[in-house]
Amino acid sequence: MLTEFQTKKWTHLFNIYDTNNDGVVTKEDFEIKAQTVAKLHNLEPGSAGYDKMYAEVMADWDHLQKDVDKNNNGEISLDEWLEHGYTRITSNEMYETVKKEADEVFELFDQNGDGVISPEEFYNLIKAWGVSDEELEIACSKLNLKAGNTLSKDQFKDLLEQFHKSDDPDSPGNYLFGSF
Repeated sequence: MLTEFQTKKWTHLFNIYDTNNDGVVTKEDFEIKAQTVAKLHNLEPGSAGYDKMYAEVMADWDHLQKDVDKNNNGEISLDEWLEHGYTRITSNEMYETVKKEADEVFELFDQNGDGVISPEEFYNLIKAWGVSDEELEIACSKLNLKAGNTLSKDQFKDLLEQFHKSDDPDSPGNYLFGSF
């Protein structure tokens, strides 16, 4: 069972994924996320970059639905999401999948492809996913993404692991998807 703190951060992440705010995560939410990422990266539908990104985002939906949507109704409820969060942090096999997906997530943030996430890139994506300016300021501070600092892929992966596994409110990775 997730701790109170873990429940809070996993609920926050659920709300980010529930882009249309209907209380469930669906394929439509992932399609909206893909469109948001396309705009940030200036990807035009039909271009190779767009097609690759869209395929990756929709493959993430397919995997998530298969693993999380227990009643197979095409909707992931908060309860299903939280159960999945617990499985992600307690199953080594499941966490290995998360580590493999980390490169794809990093690419969503690294808009210019220079191998690091700048404060602007972090802000643009998280803001586009519906996180408030106030939450973003807290997150950037916790992640030390101010004054020109950047995140390398290795740092990002470490922060992602903290988000998934840490129950310490002071761990910077807990703010990778904004403050909650």
